[in-house]
Amino acid sequence: MHDQRTSSWFAVLRPNTHSIILTRILLGTVLLAVPAQAQSLFGARLFTDATLTTPGLVGSYVNRSLESVTATDDWRVTQVISGTRIDTNIAFTTGTWGRRADVGITGGSEANWDYFSVQWDGYLQVTQAGQRFATASDDGSRMWIDLDQNGAFEPEELLINCWGRAQGLSIRERTVGLPVGAYPIRIQYYELGGANEFYLVSSTWMPRPFVPSAGNPRQAIRVIVLNFEPRIPSEGNRRLWEVFGWNDPRRLVQQFEADLEWMTGGAIDVQIVEWRELDEFPLFTEGLRYTPEQ
Repeated sequence: MHDQRTSSWFAVLRPNTHSIILTRILLGTVLLAVPAQAQSLFGARLFTDATLTTPGLVGSYVNRSLESVTATDDWRVTQVISGTRIDTNIAFTTGTWGRRADVGITGGSEANWDYFSVQWDGYLQVTQAGQRFATASDDGSRMWIDLDQNGAFEPEELLINCWGRAQGLSIRERTVGLPVGAYPIRIQYYELGGANEFYLVSSTWMPRPFVPSAGNPRQAIRVIVLNFEPRIPSEGNRRLWEVFGWNDPRRLVQQFEADLEWMTGGAIDVQIVEWRELDEFPLFTEGLRYTPEQ
């Protein structure tokens, strides 16, 4: 879901021309429809430890929702774990989580678990080079993949999919394309009330790698970003995306840039040459412009 009253724009400067392409990036989420028990992970396998012998991730369950926990700690150390199990397929829709008693969950019903959290730990074995990974969740989730394989989950390895509030099934940040190899992985997920779904996802389609040549080199695409970020006086002059808890525009643009380069197989190199912060709402074609009071 998104609110179309605020957005960022890419102004793409074509080489050797004066043409400009404007691409709108809305400060919202992508809603997914994933069928129950669907395969969501392609080009990779999950294992409980570095031996890569036991399939799945180890789930450490907590009998409450941890949406207010902002610290990125290991819940096995900082929280009361109500139960553990090996989840071989990290793809759950409402009604497919199993028996609550097996992991000490009391909220909701067998058909619809409520007010719980889980941390999954293990290894992600990438078998198809270039795959990118994300979480799709209702409610919030966050994920670390030890990209440099140094044995530590670092801040730059964190991907956030709405943390601290409720949301419908959504996918947000994605990793870069990963080389073949085995990476430590940690995922944290919480559920408030209503539907509860979670999927670790990757792409069913992989772009063909671009091979540059003298006659067909990699193209540098120079970009000006026009970022409409109005401040709201009644909210302490916070930006609109901060007031509503939407995505950070800079992280959205980074994801969009990575998406474009990935989808072309590396044929383009997006270069942001200027970033303009605009303390106003965009003007619609019919002449309408929202105000902070609206």
